[in-house]
Amino acid sequence: MHLSPSQFGRIFVDVYGTKKMTYLATLRAEHLARLLRETSLAVVMDSPADKRV
Repeated sequence: MHLSPSQFGRIFVDVYGTKKMTYLATLRAEHLARLLRETSLAVVMDSPADKRV
């Protein structure tokens, strides 16, 4: 079954109630929050702007 990107987007919103990129960002944030709660991992800020050649 072939879906165009716009068809996929509409079906995704119907199923998950949000756009796919918003859903992905939420999943990533929830995973990060779980890692911070349940492990001893630390947050390290690393900006690409700081890596000038």
